Amino acid sequence: ALHKYYNEGKDKLSRLEKVFVMLITDEISVLQDVSEGDEELMMLKKTIEAMSNDDGIIGLYDKEEMDEFERSQGLQYAKNEGLEIGRADGIEIGRADGIKIGKENALIETAKNLLALKMNIEDIAKATGLSPCVIKSLQ
Repeated sequence: ALHKYYNEGKDKLSRLEKVFVMLITDEISVLQDVSEGDEELMMLKKTIEAMSNDDGIIGLYDKEEMDEFERSQGLQYAKNEGLEIGRADGIEIGRADGIKIGKENALIETAKNLLALKMNIEDIAKATGLSPCVIKSLQ
């Protein structure tokens, strides 16, 4: 039908052939020409134009492209989820490390204060849990 349209013109086409031409062409000018003067074909033209601009319909024609798009979106989602989990884990580890360092610093400060009060190293070690070596290094 499209071949007949280009070779003989729209006037040589039956109504059914005009519909076929409208359905298979990718040129707006052909849609306009074939539908001109026929109210039902003009309505078909509007429907075809609307569907041509519908992303969902366009995606049906290019399944590979849509599959690739969906795959890339899935990968992006997975990446974002991984980053979010990594951040949460990092924050948790950072807090745990911070608490541990804070406790160690508090024990060292306590040991320094006890040394300043002239308490013996063995008693300070028992009270703080620090080794006598560490306590000696604080003097």
